[in-house]
Amino acid sequence: MQARTKLFIFPHAGGSDLSYASMEKSLSPVFDCFTVCYPGRGRRYNDKFVKNIGELVEDCLSFFLSKHDGEDFFFMGHSFGSLVAFECMRVMQSDNMPQPAMSFLSGKSAPSHVSDSVLKHKLDDEHLILYLKKLGGIPNDLADNQSFISFYLPIIRHDLALIENYEYKQSSQLNVPLVLINGTNDLGIKSGSIQAWQQETTEKCHFENMAGGHFFNLENQSFTNLICSFNEKCNYNISSV
Repeated sequence: MQARTKLFIFPHAGGSDLSYASMEKSLSPVFDCFTVCYPGRGRRYNDKFVKNIGELVEDCLSFFLSKHDGEDFFFMGHSFGSLVAFECMRVMQSDNMPQPAMSFLSGKSAPSHVSDSVLKHKLDDEHLILYLKKLGGIPNDLADNQSFISFYLPIIRHDLALIENYEYKQSSQLNVPLVLINGTNDLGIKSGSIQAWQQETTEKCHFENMAGGHFFNLENQSFTNLICSFNEKCNYNISSV
């Protein structure tokens, strides 16, 4: 019996393993899913936040190594998670670790592009909540729930600070095919900043747009169907897709 492909999922800013429970369920007929849980949220709420993306990459790779069994695997990252997955792949390549057969990255400009000069993590609570509501990152019925806000805002501020303090450094290109999937109404992403992902890999990039905003994918069956369809491609070859 052929081993099932493992899919490692890297959550968005403020997200946890719980955020992707529905997606895991949709993908479970095809993949063995493992959603990374960053320190300080979800089942790791009592763990200390990391200080920078380098520390977070080390944490994620430790989780990966605990689950990897030598078989083929995919990465999937959304928004902040796309950046974390990208930096993980860079370290894996430089350290001669196994590489994903393919990586699905959604909701994120290429790492070489700065998307916004406004530092969201320094906004006051009122304006940060307004920003998150506009982005679709916080349900309207929870925006006025003080218990939820008190719990959630420190987590999202921390992750936004990691993004906004990130410094892109040129390095060797990846040798991993990338599938870039984005919402057509994601106002924070410009077309040119997506195409620039091609500069980060020697392999072919495949670009997809789907209806919706920044969080178009969390409940989108077309998104999970697309990922499943790539698993069926012979030798994970996307050049003919």
